[in-house]
Formats: sequence, C-alpha cells, structure tokens
Amino acid sequence: MIVLGIDTALEDVSVGLLLAGSGTVVERSFPHQRDALRRLTPLIRDVLREGGVRPQDLDVVACTRGPGSFTGIRVGVAAARALADACGARMSGVSTLRALCMAAEADEGVARLALIRCRPGEVYAGLYRQQASGVWEPVLPDAALTVPAVEGWLSGAGLSGAVEVVGPAAETAAAARAATDRVGATSQPGSDIALVNGGLADAPVAGGLAFRIRTDIARVRVRDLLQAALHDARSRRLLDPMDLIPEYLRPSQAEIRASRRSD
Repeated sequence: MIVLGIDTALEDVSVGLLLAGSGTVVERSFPHQRDALRRLTPLIRDVLREGGVRPQDLDVVACTRGPGSFTGIRVGVAAARALADACGARMSGVSTLRALCMAAEADEGVARLALIRCRPGEVYAGLYRQQASGVWEPVLPDAALTVPAVEGWLSGAGLSGAVEVVGPAAETAAAARAATDRVGATSQPGSDIALVNGGLADAPVAGGLAFRIRTDIARVRVRDLLQAALHDARSRRLLDPMDLIPEYLRPSQAEIRASRRSD
C-alpha cells in the first residue's frame, strides 16, 4: 500500500510518503506561510519523485482534517481531496489532536490530552488512549473549550491516574491552571499538575488525575499521519474524496461577525 500524507494544520506544511511494503518513508516540510498553497504542489511532486511513485500509484491520500489554522486546514484538505479525486485514491482524514498524541512512545494505559490554541482563553482539546493494537483512539470527541472547562470535560471520561498533556497549548493550559490555583479558585478534587520544560513531569496522584505536561510534543509528525492513515485503511475506515470534511470545531471569526450582522 502506498500512502501520501499532507499536514497543514499548525506551524508547518509537511508532505510524507509511505511505501508500506518496504516501510520506506519520505518526508519534506517548510514553515507555514501565506504562499503555502503555491509551494505545496511542488513539494508533493518532489516527494513523489524521490519515492519513485507516480500519482496514479497512490492507494491512500491522508491529511490532517483539523482542528487548527482555518486557512491551513482549508488548504490541506482541498489539496488532498483534489489529488485523491484525480488519482482515484481513497482518503483518510486524521484529527490533528490524534496526530499530536501519536508523536512519542507512551506507557501502556496512559491517556493523552492534546491541546491546541484557539481563541484567547480557549483551546481545542482531544483525549486519546493507545489501544493494545497500537492504534490511538478517542476517549471523548474532540472539542473547543475554555481553559477552565477542560477539567470538567475530562471528568466525563471517568479517568483516573496519569494523563499526559501534549500539543502547542500544553504550557498555556498549565500556566492558566497554576494561576487559578494561586488565586485560591477551587479545582477538581484530587487532581494535580506539573510542568518541566522540554520533557515529562510527574505529579502525585491523590485519588484523581495527575497531569504530566510534555513540552517536547508540540508539532505534528507527518510519519504519524501516515501511520494513522494506514490503520484507517486496515480498519476499513477510508473515505471517498467528497466525503472528507474539515473539522474546525468552532465557527471562524468571519462567520461569527457575519452571524452578528444578520441578527
């Protein structure tokens, strides 16, 4: 199976190619800029050429479907859908939050909470756990939440023990939680939090959750996107190009303004 992956949801524009038979992976990326769409097509062509693959050889085209940058998601999903449609390939739309959770090895049974910055004081949140098969599956549906609401949202998952917090907003959430505790606000009974720059911090568990803030997992790795797509293919969860829909989780600012004007 030959899988091409496109990630444009966060700070990087990345393209990867997986030749599942040999395990060969080709990866290329550049920082996200205004001309991402213009630069993306040559990047795809270069990756295919390096892998010795023609577009019509592709079995699966994958992309991060969101959440993340509204513009980035639109660019990536549109490019991936157009390529898959032209090549007759199936598609895998991978949650950006799921891809972040895959970015490092995990201890067995540990859940991961991926956080991406949203509007001021808000985050996109995704809670995932690695299954025995190695596949990361959602514990709760991805959501857009205020930072103080994250712990209440987590309580609906019935978790106990350690939760690793990853993603570009992991430190933001930790700082907000620490500030809340300093001013004497109440928090989830038995929960604790710790932060270590560049790595993993363990906080004691006291009958509830212990948050381990990982500041070393803040970017999507396109090879994880490729692996997620491969798992989706084996689980028969692939989509036709026109069925892949971006996952924004909230309206854009333009949509909010338009709605207010119509009211």
